[in-house]
Amino acid sequence: YFNELPIHIKGYNYDFVNSSILLNVLKVENGILTTQTGMKYRVLYLDKNVKRMSMEVLKRIEELANAGILICGAKPEHLANLQADEAEFKQIVNKIWNSGRKNVSTDIPHSLYHTLKEP
Repeated sequence: YFNELPIHIKGYNYDFVNSSILLNVLKVENGILTTQTGMKYRVLYLDKNVKRMSMEVLKRIEELANAGILICGAKPEHLANLQADEAEFKQIVNKIWNSGRKNVSTDIPHSLYHTLKEP
């Protein structure tokens, strides 16, 4: 589990966030993820280590996708606990990743290079 760092594309900086930060700290302002301290992020990248995810985190990612945040990388495959409905989990995953959204992709470099061009 988590033996290697996620992909790093030259010219881009990144921070790691845990589920608490994702759920309670990151906000959306003008299509950008922001924090109260003024940090701004244009992409939520889910690396290949995100195989299991709680329903709470998945629903937050759905909110971010609906708000237009660019989400790229691996999609979750399984619930992290047994206290939620597996069918609902799969339905939300499909709604986020398999519905043709332009802001959600598993194709990391294309998503970054295409979307992050300065206006």
